[in-house]
Amino acid sequence: MLKYLAPLAALLLVAACNSKPVDDTSAETITLPKDSLRPDFKKHYDAFKVKGSFVLFNVNDSQYIYYNKEDVTVPSSPASTFKIPNTMIGLETGVITDENFMMKWDGVKRRDNWDQDTDLKMAYKNSTVWYY
Repeated sequence: MLKYLAPLAALLLVAACNSKPVDDTSAETITLPKDSLRPDFKKHYDAFKVKGSFVLFNVNDSQYIYYNKEDVTVPSSPASTFKIPNTMIGLETGVITDENFMMKWDGVKRRDNWDQDTDLKMAYKNSTVWYY
């Protein structure tokens, strides 16, 4: 299963559904190679009424597959997409034993729903950054 973890984590990190730049005034355009454009992926974003972009590198064909390539070139926050690969890594390596794995809160005030001892279920639900 570990051999599938790294490609999945990479895919999730680039497939964020947040098209708002981190800082509109300093966003730079990144030049990406011309490869396969997939405008047909739009229906998946429209179904959930979200805007976003998608990039996948096909290692077998050495080809990038894009949806909304222009949006891909604008730096943006990955939002909560980091939770998925970090959860998988924690479970795969045994650092996190199961959904009830509890971590002790360090006492630093952040947000009301974060400021408590937290298990994986609560951390995922509340996007508790310190847990990850």
